[in-house]
Amino acid sequence: CDNGPCGQSSDALVIEGVVGIDEDETMVATIHYDATQHALMLTGSSETMDLVIHDAQGRPVQAARAPGGTVLWKLDALPSGVYVAVAASTRRSSVLRFAVAR
Repeated sequence: CDNGPCGQSSDALVIEGVVGIDEDETMVATIHYDATQHALMLTGSSETMDLVIHDAQGRPVQAARAPGGTVLWKLDALPSGVYVAVAASTRRSSVLRFAVAR
């Protein structure tokens, strides 16, 4: 041994106090894409939400502000592609990746 005393050594990694993520705490709304209607359905929030749709390059392509409750957002103008929808309130956010096929 040329860099210290010879012998057995080991390293240990101990993680304590890990808390899981509770969906109810992190979700502002449930987002669902309905391909038959070309629309996003947002449900389950009592808060006003800022809605933004980003294209595959991360550029915002549509935005809206929606009251709490159930919202149907028609996406007829979006061309085929992969998108990310973000619904955010002042405290929480929800994200959905979806594909539009025409």
